[in-house]
Amino acid sequence: MDSLVNALEGDEDEAYEFRMAFADLCAECEKMREDLGEEWAPECFDIFFVAAGAGDFYGGILGWDSYEGDYFGIDSMDSFAEDEAKKKLKQMTKDELIAAVRQCFKIYQAYIGLRTRYDNLKAAIDILRDQNTGILQTIREINRLYEAAEEGWSEYSREALEWKRYTDALPPEAWI
Repeated sequence: MDSLVNALEGDEDEAYEFRMAFADLCAECEKMREDLGEEWAPECFDIFFVAAGAGDFYGGILGWDSYEGDYFGIDSMDSFAEDEAKKKLKQMTKDELIAAVRQCFKIYQAYIGLRTRYDNLKAAIDILRDQNTGILQTIREINRLYEAAEEGWSEYSREALEWKRYTDALPPEAWI
């Protein structure tokens, strides 16, 4: 909590909001895991996304052929797996296929929603960390320049001019 408060420049309310957002996301991930254990997930879930060519867009999917019992990777050049998945889907009735597709997209949408929220929270934390890292590096550099300029103080020495350039660029909040 302290490091988060420090990253947020002492704003404890905002740090609390971040913690609650992460806690909420964790609870919803756990709920999705429970739902997947209790709700119907079509047997064709994996082959549906393979047949749809989702591997081209989402970094590849591993499909598993229960008959052959082997895994095969799917990349943008491999149409064999897509053709095999299409054959399996064609064996289903239209009603079975429609019900399976609806359920597959419900699962997919739930996952994407959680994944997007996680990515957004992580990006915000990463931005805060990088921003504070930059501030700390600037403070260290100002300190180094001050110590170098202090040794042989001259208003026009390279260190003094560099120190003045850095301190002039600081926001007003830094002087409080």
